[in-house]
Amino acid sequence: MNRAIDWARARIARRELHGDVDPYADSAVESSPTTLEARELAAALAGLTPEQRAVVALRYLLEYTPGEIAEMLELPRGAVNSRLRRGLDQLEARLQESRR
Repeated sequence: MNRAIDWARARIARRELHGDVDPYADSAVESSPTTLEARELAAALAGLTPEQRAVVALRYLLEYTPGEIAEMLELPRGAVNSRLRRGLDQLEARLQESRR
């Protein structure tokens, strides 16, 4: 996990050096989820295994590609794809349960 955080920091630093758009700009705040939605998502993420939570966070929160995640975590790409799919399936099920 520490290696993934280091990669994330380096990636943000590269964006700043190249003048890319800031992903944390004000427009991102306008489309942010409500507090209740954020709590539901956080609870659903907490229910995933650490391995699934790591790949889901790297893919959808830090926007790494599956290939980059595989390299960072020293896993085969198929393992990353499998963890992503299973994690997303579990997230969907947990979020549907919480909305009933």
